[in-house]
Amino acid sequence: MISGLSPVKAVTITIDGVKYEGSYFIQNYMVHVLSPFGAKATQLGGSPPEMTARMLLSELVRAGGSTH
Repeated sequence: MISGLSPVKAVTITIDGVKYEGSYFIQNYMVHVLSPFGAKATQLGGSPPEMTARMLLSELVRAGGSTH
């Protein structure tokens, strides 16, 4: 489901050998990511939703890494 609310799914990335986890869902053509580093959303584009979620999680981790 893309236009409504999708189920929440897990997303995981590894940066510099460290594993980070978050979750994501799609609502109204937006990919929403939630993690211990915060939340971020972007419009669903041509990439698969999971790939977009990984990119958003990476941005959150890298932005939050300077304060943790």
